[in-house]
Amino acid sequence: AALMLVLLLYLASVAEVIGTATTATTTSTTNTSTTRPVRCQSLRPSCDQCVDYGCNYCEVSSMERRDPLLLSDTELAAQRAATDYACISGSCHDLLLLRPATVYFRVVTKYECGDVVLPTPQVTTTITT
Repeated sequence: AALMLVLLLYLASVAEVIGTATTATTTSTTNTSTTRPVRCQSLRPSCDQCVDYGCNYCEVSSMERRDPLLLSDTELAAQRAATDYACISGSCHDLLLLRPATVYFRVVTKYECGDVVLPTPQVTTTITT
């Protein structure tokens, strides 16, 4: 019975985290004379803005991170392809639950923002004659 209670409490906490993921998360920031809500997710393209507005900029990957100096060109390309970034109001650790394929995450500091290179979507062109 105690194990069942622990399991139910755990499932309730997971459901709460997942439930908050589907709602719009906002952070209020005071900018000189006005207060405006900011959606952290909308700041993903800019690490600097994300951090400036009090959100967390996270590096996430579906593979374990390895030192680029130890990787072949192919392995390095695969590591880069598996890496993405997110701007969130919560902890980067939450992405382990919100993105099931995530096996690695870290917080990107303001100092590191200049090194962030967002992945570019691959464009497929089909030519018909």
